[in-house]
Amino acid sequence: MFCKLDKEEFIGRDALIKQKQEGVSKRLRGIELEGNAVPRHGYTVLKDGQPVGEVTTGYRLISVDKSCAVALVDASLQMGDTVEVQIRKKTFPGVITKKKFYDKHYKK
Repeated sequence: MFCKLDKEEFIGRDALIKQKQEGVSKRLRGIELEGNAVPRHGYTVLKDGQPVGEVTTGYRLISVDKSCAVALVDASLQMGDTVEVQIRKKTFPGVITKKKFYDKHYKK
């Protein structure tokens, strides 16, 4: 957190104190998908068939030849966890990763 909560009142102070005490319920995570399907904003992220989040942005990265997404998902999901992204009527497997998808040492 980048603000001091012990200073005078400011807008959002109570919400930030509550969040600090209870923790967050959602986190932004990267997802690398298998195959060529391109995830888009609003698509559902599933874990064991249950909704756990939503894609905020998705794209096909030609520099690393992968389909990737950034999604707001349950904070309980950790790096390396497997998930599915529902794209239209199909689901595509993916892995939770860092949001930094590009690797300058990647060779095709």
